[in-house]
Amino acid sequence: MTLNNMTKRRRLNIVSTIRNSESHSEGEEQQATPAQHPEQSQEQQSQQSEDVRGVGGEPSQLSSQNTNRKKVRGATLMPDIWELPEGQRVNVKFNNLYQPVGEESTCLGRFIGTMVRKAEFAPISRLNWHEMPNSKKEEMWSTIELKFQFQLFDSEEVIDEATLKRVKKWVLSYMNTKWRQCKNELKSQIFDENQTVEQMVRNCKDSRVNKEQLKTLVEYWLSSKSMEQSATNRLNRSKLDEPHCTGTRSFPRIFEDMTAESSGIPPSRADVYVRTRTRKNGSIVNSAAAVVVERIQEKINEGTSSGNLSQATSWSNDVFAQVKGPERKWRVRCVGAVQTRPSQESGPSQPVQNTEEVEGLKAKLAAFEKLLETCLLPIYRQQRPDLHVPDMNALLQIVDTQAAPDAGSATAAVNSRSMPSENQHNIDDPSTQ
Repeated sequence: MTLNNMTKRRRLNIVSTIRNSESHSEGEEQQATPAQHPEQSQEQQSQQSEDVRGVGGEPSQLSSQNTNRKKVRGATLMPDIWELPEGQRVNVKFNNLYQPVGEESTCLGRFIGTMVRKAEFAPISRLNWHEMPNSKKEEMWSTIELKFQFQLFDSEEVIDEATLKRVKKWVLSYMNTKWRQCKNELKSQIFDENQTVEQMVRNCKDSRVNKEQLKTLVEYWLSSKSMEQSATNRLNRSKLDEPHCTGTRSFPRIFEDMTAESSGIPPSRADVYVRTRTRKNGSIVNSAAAVVVERIQEKINEGTSSGNLSQATSWSNDVFAQVKGPERKWRVRCVGAVQTRPSQESGPSQPVQNTEEVEGLKAKLAAFEKLLETCLLPIYRQQRPDLHVPDMNALLQIVDTQAAPDAGSATAAVNSRSMPSENQHNIDDPSTQ
């Protein structure tokens, strides 16, 4: 493990799950070892430079070869995360839309990318993510849990089981994205419809790719069904005329940075759109995006002059929706990947109720029904002995048939039945029924 990797790793929020103090101290000692001997690293670098320079300070043959070789970034391998000591995990924060934020979110995304490229985890021979066996998905999720710990952004406690299910849903969805991205990169590198399957497989230089799985994938690429789908995808991609210029930074991270810059005030989707389409030098990515930015600024100015400009807490009527139109089903623009269905009346500050809240409401409803059955039903039987009311369901049916058409009358009818001592004449009076 290199010093650069260790330096990057120490910037991450790494927590220890081992309660034994001795084990914890050993983990800290392992992590601090490279930083305790900077002189040794400098000596090693000096020795390497001398080996390259050669005797007498003259450049060696190896040095001349290296200068002619083009420097490339290389594949992302994430060895610092794969080699984390047992009991240590990277702590990742999730926002109220269950999206990862912070520097650790980038680490999580890149680690998922390296994992789905391993043949033993996610075979590329599967035609789509739905065909991926659940056993493989669970194996990858178990690996994620060994390397990462999850918390909500505004809490210091580990998330509960209900929230963990939402986090798992996001992780599996992102696995799907990175897995398809991996296959797309392979196709762009080796696919040539004028070559045979064997030739394209030999052209693959990535040692992480299983050749047998790649052969199956290439055979599918050459099929007519795949050709038609590729043509459709290229056509749809050509319609993207407002690309963003955020690079590898996700929309949730940009949203987080903009919130910090404005002293805790969350930005609107219009603000996020303008930020993500503006380059560092202040120019807009293209003319189509510039038109949208201009219309957004006009809408904001109109709202400011009229005095009714408010923060965009609704995805259906904010400035961005007024300019770009309403959202489609299962899609929300300028907020990143959202794992819950967007409501027409909810926004980033109003996430969908989780399972715990639903179960709590069900329990309260059951207790309320029991209260009605033990208190209201005996009173109703006493006041109307001529009616046979065996249970609460029958009582509710009677109330429904006798209820007034408007909500106010219905509420009054229920209140009158719940207070027989004060409204006995109303109950006994046939005209009220």
